[in-house]
Amino acid sequence: MENLTLAERNLLYALRDFTRFRKQFSVDTAAAYYRVLQSQG
Repeated sequence: MENLTLAERNLLYALRDFTRFRKQFSVDTAAAYYRVLQSQG
């Protein structure tokens, strides 16, 4: 039972990290896109 609990906890941590990465990646991509638009204007 302990191994399953540990695996579930690790899965939740991995999901949390992936969600954080996905949000940050979206923000970084949008910021880069707007910088390109500004440099052309």
